[in-house]
Amino acid sequence: MKLLIRIIIAVMAAILGLQVLPWPSVAVILPAASPWVALGSALAARHVSWVSWLALPLVLLALVKGRWFCRRLCPVGLVLDVLGNLNRRNRDAYHQVPALGRWLVVFGAGTAAAGYAWFLWMDPLALFNGFAGVWRPMPRSWGDVLPAIGFGCVLLLTIYRPHIWCERLCPLGALQAMLGGAGRRIRALLRSSSKVLPGGGQDWMARSDTQVEPWRSIKSGRRIFLMALCGGAAGWLTRRLRTRNSVQPLRPPGVVDESRFPGLCVRCGNCIQVCPERILVPDLGGSGLGGLLTPVVNYGRDYCDEWCNRCTQVCPTGAIRRLTLEEKRCLSLGNARIDRSRCLAWSQQQYCLLCAEFCPYLAIRSLENQGVPCPEVNQAVCRGCGACQSQCPARPRKAIVVWGMVQHPAE
Repeated sequence: MKLLIRIIIAVMAAILGLQVLPWPSVAVILPAASPWVALGSALAARHVSWVSWLALPLVLLALVKGRWFCRRLCPVGLVLDVLGNLNRRNRDAYHQVPALGRWLVVFGAGTAAAGYAWFLWMDPLALFNGFAGVWRPMPRSWGDVLPAIGFGCVLLLTIYRPHIWCERLCPLGALQAMLGGAGRRIRALLRSSSKVLPGGGQDWMARSDTQVEPWRSIKSGRRIFLMALCGGAAGWLTRRLRTRNSVQPLRPPGVVDESRFPGLCVRCGNCIQVCPERILVPDLGGSGLGGLLTPVVNYGRDYCDEWCNRCTQVCPTGAIRRLTLEEKRCLSLGNARIDRSRCLAWSQQQYCLLCAEFCPYLAIRSLENQGVPCPEVNQAVCRGCGACQSQCPARPRKAIVVWGMVQHPAE
């Protein structure tokens, strides 16, 4: 029966990751259900969004049962248990590796408190979501399968060293163990506080029991504080370095500022998989090592439809804010720039204004040059939607290209 329940949970998680349900917004449920994602995103964003509350059931479960979710319900745990049985010879080799998961949690929480969350992308539910999403039937290119890389690495690691991920590295499992320990201490304090003598005093034995444990753990507490402090310094330094980075990638609508976005993004693949125009792709290093596999916009296939806001509805961390259609249509993602040396109208005096014809915001006006109408972009109106770039007939490189910038409302 326990195995059957785990299989059912894994199938339900795969359905959410595949995004085959008629409600695109439900794709946010699986990665948002993780307490690790909720903790990191809330600290980094400085507020608790409604999406973060989806993790509350697992938080309460961990306070009562510790890592019970890992052993009984986690879809990643089921897959890794099956793979671990393929290498029975090394099934106990993970004991040789120190428990790094709790230190990843403490260090990552420190970086998140400084505004740039590290290790959120290591969340197992987000990794599983990205892996499941690439199997969705749709026209795709090789870049569409990149969100599966993280979970694929976990699978290979488990085949090589069974149980090492779950027992030594997984930040979600470590956080549940820490919550379970906190829950036990809370219950012990509640039990001891209830042992009151008839005269109003507290039982000295109960009082001493509750005081011994903190003194025993003071050394561990000092290490946790120092690790969190180092994490805070690392997060602050990372934000400073990214702020100085002059490269501004072209991001999906509604992203937070670039100094925080790569840390908040968990690489779950939701925005990439839900985009009907297939213009969102994983970044291959254009925004630096920290932005690897985060979503960027590529107008090689199509443009950002003015009547679509799906990518803003499925982010589990708030890295992409939820926008209404009206808010999205008023937002400028980038600015289109014309290379006159490549433009057929400007350089060859050909009658071509396809960019102006397809612009849904009327941001391209016509200027006469040698008796030929030539395009010019009104930057105050341009939304950076890419309709002009996708339709430009210039080859091999487009004459009009959208460049990334800090997103802001346009006229």
